Amino acid sequence: MPHPLPLHDPVVRRARRRARAGSHRAGTDRRVEPDADRCAARPGRARAAVSLRSLLVERPGRTGRAGPDRRGTPLMTSFSPLPRPRLDPEQTRVHHGLLRFVREAAQSGVPMPGEIELTARLECTRQQLRNAMADLEAQGIVRRRQGTVTTVDPIALRMSVRLEEQWEHAELLDRMGYRSAVDVISFHTGQIAPGVAALMELPEQTLALRVRKRWRADDAVAMIADDVVPIPHRVEFTPSESIFTVISQVWGEPVIWEVSTPGVVALDEEMAELFERPVGTPMMTLEFVGIGASGRRLLHSFEYHSPDIVSYSLLRTVRPPWSSQ
Repeated sequence: MPHPLPLHDPVVRRARRRARAGSHRAGTDRRVEPDADRCAARPGRARAAVSLRSLLVERPGRTGRAGPDRRGTPLMTSFSPLPRPRLDPEQTRVHHGLLRFVREAAQSGVPMPGEIELTARLECTRQQLRNAMADLEAQGIVRRRQGTVTTVDPIALRMSVRLEEQWEHAELLDRMGYRSAVDVISFHTGQIAPGVAALMELPEQTLALRVRKRWRADDAVAMIADDVVPIPHRVEFTPSESIFTVISQVWGEPVIWEVSTPGVVALDEEMAELFERPVGTPMMTLEFVGIGASGRRLLHSFEYHSPDIVSYSLLRTVRPPWSSQ
């Protein structure tokens, strides 16, 4: 073990100065750096702590606690968590492909195929498969034990598609392991419908974009959406773009929350033809109004969902019953 350095040693003096400066930068009298006397035996610890602090000090304008540096310049310290890293395209392909086997195992009630079979069918390495499997295990979707088969928790799988979360439908289908595709059935600009105008509290003469899209999952129709976006004047837009992108371009603000109302309908002749299903087939519906940060009602949508392709779940909190007294 190295001998402690004397307090008059230059390394110790620099560490003490940095520790004192660090307490000022943190905006508190309590010393947050390791005490220089205790770090004298290992001066590298003090230097490492100062280096770590320098990673947290950011430019002014960020949220955090402010304090002056040696020159009196205010500094901001951020303690926000790091963003979740994005998967690379190849790992995403493996992840989506694995979800297909997970979904099939949950529907049939049988264990997942073994690692050798999965790597062969997904055309991936064992490490890529293990990374994807570890992610699903962390979500509670799959259960793994050494020496036994891998099983699927159907309840956890249902929770991966939540009614209270909004996803681009193509991305949602990809997350479920389907091959997704979307096509634009119709689009035009015209006067908003009276019922929609009343719900959005808009004049009946309001112009609106009307777009109908259809999503497929493995070639089967999964959802049809009728979107209505009020507009201040006629605008040029690309129908294949996300409706949320169009809203941001038109109004300069995004939809940040929605009021959704679920329901059930039987397909009429028009919708049955679009869904390629028999007339009278039941479909889940979602009617929602999208609202921006300003409070402006930016979107009305009526969606038809095929329940045998994507099953939505809602997580609810159970409250004690009201007392009769």
